[in-house]
Parts: sequence; C-alpha cells; structure tokens
Amino acid sequence: MKTVMTILILALSAISASAAHAQANCMKDCDTNAKQCIAKHSKADWWGNRIATPEGEKACQDGARECRRNCVKQMSTK
Repeated sequence: MKTVMTILILALSAISASAAHAQANCMKDCDTNAKQCIAKHSKADWWGNRIATPEGEKACQDGARECRRNCVKQMSTK
C-alpha cells in the first residue's frame, strides 16, 4: 500500500511539473511575440536606435496581456 501511494504521489508531481513547464513556455512565447511586435512597430531615431510608437507599444502590450491571460486559462482547463 505504501508503494502504491509513493508511485501515485510521484506521478502527480510529474504531471504538475509538466503543466508548470508548459505554462512557462507559453508565457515565454508571449514575451517573444511582444518583443517582435514592438520591433515591428518601432522606427529608428537619428542615431539608429529603435523607438516604439506609442500606439504600437500599447497594441503590443495589450496583445501580450491577452496572450498571458490565454495561457492561464489554457492551464486552468487542463
């Protein structure tokens, strides 16, 4: 009986670790997409530095926020 409980606990902890890893990957993808979005909606200043336009930056932040929200929803339904 003790062995069965140990196996069950190990299996459940492996499942939760896998879910946490999947959520971390999802969040990482959201951050990567946000950085790419900001790069796409930015323009170069006189010295060649990339500066995001206020409208583009807000749109990218809103998109990243929605992406993270979807990650959390996706993990809570599993």
